[in-house]
Amino acid sequence: MNDKKKVDEIIQKGENLLLEGKAADAVALYDEAIERNPASARLYVARGNAYFCERNWRFACRDYTIAVRMNPDNAETFYSLGLVTFLMDAPETALKCYTRAIELKPDYADAYYNRGVIYDEMGMYMTASEDYSKAIELNPEMTSAWNNRGNDWVDMEEYENALADFNEVIRLNPAREKAYGNRGYVRQKLGDIEGALEDYDKALESDPDDGGTYANRGRLFLERKDYQAAIDDFSELIRLAPMNATAYELRAEAYTAAGNAEAAAEDLKKAEAFDSRVEPDDEDEEDDGCTCDHGDCGCDHGCSCGDPPSDEPESDE
Repeated sequence: MNDKKKVDEIIQKGENLLLEGKAADAVALYDEAIERNPASARLYVARGNAYFCERNWRFACRDYTIAVRMNPDNAETFYSLGLVTFLMDAPETALKCYTRAIELKPDYADAYYNRGVIYDEMGMYMTASEDYSKAIELNPEMTSAWNNRGNDWVDMEEYENALADFNEVIRLNPAREKAYGNRGYVRQKLGDIEGALEDYDKALESDPDDGGTYANRGRLFLERKDYQAAIDDFSELIRLAPMNATAYELRAEAYTAAGNAEAAAEDLKKAEAFDSRVEPDDEDEEDDGCTCDHGDCGCDHGCSCGDPPSDEPESDE
């Protein structure tokens, strides 16, 4: 049996272990294989994937780095290195990795998408939207790219474009509740109040713990002078974020408008005490860059490690 076939069999065995949730066993398998065959970049990548499934970013990064040095022309390895360096809070390094992956593989939709996530974090919304557009061109069913580009249009106050993108997200995946909250926000901005309420209701029906949608619907009720409905929504927001000063300020505004000065004063005292000036989300989070095959990222490491912590990036995510 030649060396390549042996490596193929070892990697297949390791991938089967990952599918069974046995990442530590996969690491041990690859440790032994690398001792026997230290010149195989593929084995380092495979062990890096196993470490990734253990959420051991440092060791995964080490193995991917060794692999790209051994084989600097492999787009997928640069992509994996981009994923893990992003999770290690090194976005500039991740950006370089995704750019190199795209240079090596110009049709790499996932690399365009994840590079867009980084540009978003840098506040470069137009550049991010260009990467999402390229990802969509390459993979028109990538809902996360449609969603994140829609969020960028919102940030640039291009609400008609945002509406078109969120419509496409919902067409592709009607069960994606965050898209309804996003579209409701855009409809509200465009003056379609009934459409916005319909979308907010749909979002909260699917996810009754969506604080951003409670905040936005509450603001809408406040604008319509439906003060009790606004108070109810801001109360739900406080239930979800009991130490968020902005949530108390919003409810205080609604209490004031409703003529309940005493309740408003009490909420303002709580807001001052917490003093955490964090606005409730107007938009969906962007999808993160998991290497597992259970999200929109479309990667194929095949582990069963479960969803990673969320941002972006729905992120999703």
